[in-house]
Amino acid sequence: MYVDLTAGREAELEDEDYDILDMDWEDLKYNIKEILPDSFEEAWAAVQREFTYARETVPLFANELAVVTVDGQGEYHHIGIGMTARVDAPAYADHYVAVQGSKFFEKLAEYYNLYVRTSAWTSRPYKPAKR
Repeated sequence: MYVDLTAGREAELEDEDYDILDMDWEDLKYNIKEILPDSFEEAWAAVQREFTYARETVPLFANELAVVTVDGQGEYHHIGIGMTARVDAPAYADHYVAVQGSKFFEKLAEYYNLYVRTSAWTSRPYKPAKR
């Protein structure tokens, strides 16, 4: 899943608008934490804005079953977000991620435009599954 931090403001933002971009990043982290169940804790306090220009995956929040990661896509405003089972978690963690991941992305979509990858270069807008 990808989040667009600058939706609707692309024309007014320049790469030099670090203060605005840093506020967007801090807002994203805050909103993710608020959406997650209380069992999630910050996984790496030192996550900084610079990581987004690389293509590394960084754990942001985790609990005993799952981890929420972010990764840069070469642009600051286009950030990948995922929830996966921890490698050291019991087998039922996959079910936990399926249930909690759906709830998480549905809530996150209330704050941001989310996109789902459809190929190496394309994506489509995220639409929550109907229940």
